Amino acid sequence: MHRGMRVRPGIQAAVIGGLAAALWGGVYLAFESAFAGRYGWLWYDEAVYLGLSHEAWLAVGAYRPPLVWSLLKIIGGGGFQVVNLLAVGVMAGALYVGGRRLGGWRVGLLCAAVPLTVPAFWKYTPRFMPEAIALAAVALGLSAIPVRRFWLAGAALGVGALGRPELAVLGALSLVALPTRHRAWALTALTMAVVILPFTIRNAVASRRFVPISANAGTNLWLGNLRERWLEPEVLERKYPQEVAALRAVPHEVDRDRLRLRFFVREVRRRPGRVWELWRYKAEHFWFGNSYWGHPTSIGVMMRVYVAFGCLGVVLGLTRRRLRLSAALAAGVVLFVWAVAIAVFPMERHRLLILPGIAVATGLCPVALREVIAAGRQETREV
Repeated sequence: MHRGMRVRPGIQAAVIGGLAAALWGGVYLAFESAFAGRYGWLWYDEAVYLGLSHEAWLAVGAYRPPLVWSLLKIIGGGGFQVVNLLAVGVMAGALYVGGRRLGGWRVGLLCAAVPLTVPAFWKYTPRFMPEAIALAAVALGLSAIPVRRFWLAGAALGVGALGRPELAVLGALSLVALPTRHRAWALTALTMAVVILPFTIRNAVASRRFVPISANAGTNLWLGNLRERWLEPEVLERKYPQEVAALRAVPHEVDRDRLRLRFFVREVRRRPGRVWELWRYKAEHFWFGNSYWGHPTSIGVMMRVYVAFGCLGVVLGLTRRRLRLSAALAAGVVLFVWAVAIAVFPMERHRLLILPGIAVATGLCPVALREVIAAGRQETREV
């Protein structure tokens, strides 16, 4: 901050997080008032989570990720919105800390502000869905790993994985970026396991099967890679009668998901060219549309600007030793989310998780550019 304002970084982060949470809460209350509560309707996933929250703890199967329905069961809908509000504050505070470490408080403010200027952030974070918590988890991971808070990164990604299971894979891949010390690996992996293990045990008791978090990967992979872009249940039954008959013969939802995974693998083996073409189409549509089945929604002007500056920031950051780890982590988050969307559905909701990575990459741009210019001037003087 200003030279006369020597405020501890932790207090600064708390203030920034509090302001972001207050802004989010004000916008949420305004929409609630204008649209008669919950914007007038519930989305399908919200309705499913709310329905599961009214069932007995062990009566809920392992098909859906447990974070949202567990929180709804414990604290209710109003409490869940408080959790979303806190998650927005944590996300902004974590991004501020990460940006401040890179280039001072101005860069910290830039990183914290990036997600708040993206319309999709306001569209999905007020819902009874895990998006706000997942964004906070990724932001904490990006800020904690460079300062060697490996336990915090593992715990954050573990909590996020309970809502978005792909974050468990992201946490495992982040170990590649850690220093080659057994303690760093052990702390990250152990804290992730401690967070996830209770729900793995619950799944084993409830379903009598080993399911680490949830069992819906096979469903997403199969449905996301069919020849048609989208199929209603009755159309699916008419066009894929053998698969539907095989699924009906399997009584347990976990086993049905594993069967759908085999259908996906079979499709890749039989028609690799068609699957590759579909993935290419989804890779492009990730940046230009809401989904690949006929409801295009542009990523918006602000996101395009952030992506452009973020790419420049990553490229320049990788050339500077001090910035290399942050640049690699930010690029890794974006590329991982992109790859997951290509494998399943390139939806706007799935695209949301790139925001922390884009925020850090955008903050890297002025810092790396300044350092590169300074290094060039220094070399010129020496010559």
